[in-house]
Amino acid sequence: MAMPCGHSFSQAPQPRQAEGTRGRSPDETYHYMLTKRLGAEVDYIVKGIGQKSSLAVGSRLDAMKAKRKEYYFGTDRDGNHRIYSGICAEARIVSVIRAGIFVDLFGLETYIPLRELSYQHWMDAGLYFQAGRRVLVKVLEVERSGKDQVRVMASVKQAGENPYQRIVFICWGITGRLLGFQVLG
Repeated sequence: MAMPCGHSFSQAPQPRQAEGTRGRSPDETYHYMLTKRLGAEVDYIVKGIGQKSSLAVGSRLDAMKAKRKEYYFGTDRDGNHRIYSGICAEARIVSVIRAGIFVDLFGLETYIPLRELSYQHWMDAGLYFQAGRRVLVKVLEVERSGKDQVRVMASVKQAGENPYQRIVFICWGITGRLLGFQVLG
């Protein structure tokens, strides 16, 4: 299966001066982005098959667009959107960097920063997550603007309960002294 890089990313790298590429050429940026996705499961739509070479050419962008249309703009019997704020869903990790993870959430690649991955203080997301795994996320916000534009904010830590909230509830007096504590749960 051969997939052109231009059909793999929703935001294609721009020329050298573009912010966020750290002075890399578009080819270097594609290489970096693809190596961060090694082991990740991706959806694609086959666009053609070469008769002589027996290679199939696919488009990830077309597959993502079809999924977004179905899940973010499709409605149920009552006319409500399928994906909305507050819902928990399974997402596929497509890339892990030190500062967070990128997940495929029904055709939309969303960045989840380190602070939304755990209630603990972590320094490197790569120690806890890897591309290709699935993770439960809570959709915090969905912005639909225009016919095909959608933006989502999601959290891994808010998909589960806060373990520190259950353990100990500390009661403080007016003077700021510890009066006692109560174990919850």
